[in-house]
Amino acid sequence: MNLEKTGEVRFEIKKDESKGMRTDVVVYTNERMLEKIKTDRTLQQAVNATTLPGIVGKLLLMPDAHEGYGFPVGGVAAFDANNGIISPGLVGFDINCLVRDTKVYDENGTWRHISEFKGGETVATFDSARNRTINTRVLLSMSKMNDKKVLRIRTRLGKEINTTEDHPILTERGMVNAGLLKQGNTVVINGFDGLKYTRPLRAKIVSRDLLLEAIDSLGIGDAGNAKTQILNFLGKRGLEEVCSDDKKLPVLIKVLGFILGDGTIPRVERRFYTTLYGKEEDLLEIKRDLETLGIGSNIRHRSRHHTITTAYGKGEFDHEEYSLGVGSTAFCILLIALGAPFGNRSAKAYRVPEWIINSEDWQKRLFLAAYFGAELTKPLTHNGYNFGCPTFSINKLESLKDNAVAFLLDIKTMLASLGVETANPALVEGYHYTGVKSTTIGFRLAIESNTDNLIKFFGTVGYVYNKEKVRLSSLAALYLASVKIIREKRNDIRQKAVTMYAQGVNHKAIIAQLENDVASSGFIEHSIWCNRGKARVWAAQRFNEFIEKSEVNGSGFVYDEIESISEENYSDDVFDITVDDINHNFIANGIVVSNCGVRLIKTNLTEKDARPKLGTLLDALFKNIPSGVGSRLKIGLAEKDIERAAEEGVGYVLEKGYGVPEDMERVEENGMMKGADFSTVSKDARARGRDELGTLGAGNHFLEVQKVDDIIDEKTAKAYGLFKGQIVVMVHCGSRGFGHQICSDYLRSLVEYQKKKGIQLIDRELSYARIGDAEADSYLSSMKCAVNYAFANRQMITHAIRKSFEEVFGRKSDELGMDVLYDVAHNIAKLEEHVVEGKRVNVYVHRKGATRAFPKGRREVPREYRSIGQPVLIPGSMGTASYVLCGLEGSMAETFGTTCHGSGRVMSRTQALNDIPADRTFESLKSKGIEIRVRSRKLISEEAEWAYKNVDDVVGVVEKAGISSIVSRDVPIGVIKG
Repeated sequence: MNLEKTGEVRFEIKKDESKGMRTDVVVYTNERMLEKIKTDRTLQQAVNATTLPGIVGKLLLMPDAHEGYGFPVGGVAAFDANNGIISPGLVGFDINCLVRDTKVYDENGTWRHISEFKGGETVATFDSARNRTINTRVLLSMSKMNDKKVLRIRTRLGKEINTTEDHPILTERGMVNAGLLKQGNTVVINGFDGLKYTRPLRAKIVSRDLLLEAIDSLGIGDAGNAKTQILNFLGKRGLEEVCSDDKKLPVLIKVLGFILGDGTIPRVERRFYTTLYGKEEDLLEIKRDLETLGIGSNIRHRSRHHTITTAYGKGEFDHEEYSLGVGSTAFCILLIALGAPFGNRSAKAYRVPEWIINSEDWQKRLFLAAYFGAELTKPLTHNGYNFGCPTFSINKLESLKDNAVAFLLDIKTMLASLGVETANPALVEGYHYTGVKSTTIGFRLAIESNTDNLIKFFGTVGYVYNKEKVRLSSLAALYLASVKIIREKRNDIRQKAVTMYAQGVNHKAIIAQLENDVASSGFIEHSIWCNRGKARVWAAQRFNEFIEKSEVNGSGFVYDEIESISEENYSDDVFDITVDDINHNFIANGIVVSNCGVRLIKTNLTEKDARPKLGTLLDALFKNIPSGVGSRLKIGLAEKDIERAAEEGVGYVLEKGYGVPEDMERVEENGMMKGADFSTVSKDARARGRDELGTLGAGNHFLEVQKVDDIIDEKTAKAYGLFKGQIVVMVHCGSRGFGHQICSDYLRSLVEYQKKKGIQLIDRELSYARIGDAEADSYLSSMKCAVNYAFANRQMITHAIRKSFEEVFGRKSDELGMDVLYDVAHNIAKLEEHVVEGKRVNVYVHRKGATRAFPKGRREVPREYRSIGQPVLIPGSMGTASYVLCGLEGSMAETFGTTCHGSGRVMSRTQALNDIPADRTFESLKSKGIEIRVRSRKLISEEAEWAYKNVDDVVGVVEKAGISSIVSRDVPIGVIKG
């Protein structure tokens, strides 16, 4: 990528139309920081964004720029207000992620690592309204270099997941961020583990010739052009040729398996039909699957009376029968070509088709699970603890008994290849019975009932097309896992008891040490004095008790306790996916998983006043302002309060008593962006925002007690009310989970918008809506809600800061001179008027990690600063200086009135955690006279100054570029981090 130096701190990438670029990229930086920028995707992301329609002027990168989601943090782009676009990715978005090798399950019961999923594919989702697993489409797959804590969460039943601390996980309380979970909390898990997806080698299974053979085998001639009609019917549906890697094959495999279990392909007069029998709810699932193939079907119901004669005598019974019928002869032909028998199965010789036996393991499993959904007994216990052998039988004419055994051996071989043990086929005494045509004989195959084998079977093979069996299979796998854990614990205790007794330890002392909830005193005494085999588990709860206590509303999912949570070192990329479903979740490793700115508050105190009480002050601030991932301020806000805060911003919380009217005049947009409509905000975002107003959050968000260390521009500093040695308080935080959820929601909806409009993106993370379209209006409205929420959040924190100062210094906040200097957002899209190429134009300026820096004279600048220029607040990294700047006229000509927003990361959080010992940071802070309060020691390393660019370099560049000028340099004396 060719970078041309066009000024002392200015570089350009010229427009290249062959790459689709519509404008140049301008980078403000120095030589040293430029080398770092070149090491990630910052420049490529900027080039990609220049391809977006309606872009006006040049695309800009501030000196603190670094790679972001879709668009660089520190990037600025403007789009025509009439013909341009609006894009969440250009405003600011962060993703909550899982590690690379997390298993995610798809619609076929297979799993792949989350890093392998792409948009348009299908994953399994837990439908909490209907309490079942459904299949949903992946709208987006996302990845980034990890910069957050990664937690390893392990449950009592052995499920385990590695996730960033802010990834939501489904619990009894709904979705909860991983960082808020504790040992003993419960999460929702599923007992089905499935099989790893492997890509089949392409091989032809059904061909035109095979179809013609099937047609001929049924005696269908050329009359009425029948053969051509059959081939055309299948051809229109992409089924005239079927290969092993076709996307439609999994449905065909399942339907074939179910037909061999409980279906038939009869001939009625001159027509051929396919009929499958089962419960109505299960047949509806098959019907939906057939519709994906373009095959229509109907479900019928009738009451039937049956009479059979067996070795035990004559039997009669009534049955409410549901059947699914497919009236397409062409579909019958396709099934026969795949290997289905025509006519009465008990009178036909058939085997499992050879192509199934030679297929991938997950394809074999689909066939078996469908067959078992029709034929295999459901999971049952004899005594509440021990499960019987799941079995199925096959009935054949006596003359076909060898074929019956051969078919069962095919099933046995397939199960063995999947690690499941079975008994040998056995003749079923009493299954001789005389039907309409002849005498039949029965053979049975049983799955071995030892615990490990049943866990393997229920957890990896199981059933499909039978809701009841699928549910019980998941529950049985989890119950057996719990029994196995108890048995292992009891065996371990038994061994310890025997060893201790042999060493001469008194039996009472042994009991005192070893007795617990799985090993009673009687069990321990029996272990010492009696003949000892493997421990039994009579102390465990029964299967029905397990279901009653743990199951999630009849879904087959259960609530499982978290056994342990540990922090992991992880320096690779992390991943997430967005699904097209209201439930917003997917199943990972068996577990169900789903605006920012700065304010500066002045005081009339000096360091001499504050230093003696600094520790007490920090303690008060730490107590009064909740911080950390998922922090909550429990003041009983209702949804109506959140609605008004989101629509009215600072004005509403002032009305509630959090601050003084003058505060609003010193906030960008007067603390409220007009046009915010809470009705455009999702239910999930509302829920996340309810308890987070007035909280600091985590990551790079902070509160610092600072002193003004140096005044560079005396005149402007005086206008801003700053003096050397003065104590000020800087707050850096945003709209918390509320804003993040809004971004997530609209990212999802805009993917659908791209498809509807036929828009092709160079990078799917740059999804957008055209100005004037309903989707753009809706996003803008929700974004304004997030901005107003962030303004209100910082206002409530300001109130808590004043309260803390009053507690410590014993004076009212107005006596302490605690006025707001300014509050400015740095993740925002705003409609502004600018001069571009000599013309005044209205544009939507997207600032992502960039700060508005308007010069004097602009009506948007607060009246008291309008003759000077807008204050610009630039936070440094932990332990380093922050700056107050002033907007200059040069910013209007060069950068749409924009400057930098902070230091800019150069090291991921994980790398910082590995490379920067916390003690080193503590020592550095101590040597500078800085006190700190932090909720997590590891955050000290993650946010250490060496993980960021040098803020002195960053502000030096924007001053040299004539974008903004330095007013004061402020250094921290006390720091509060989440």
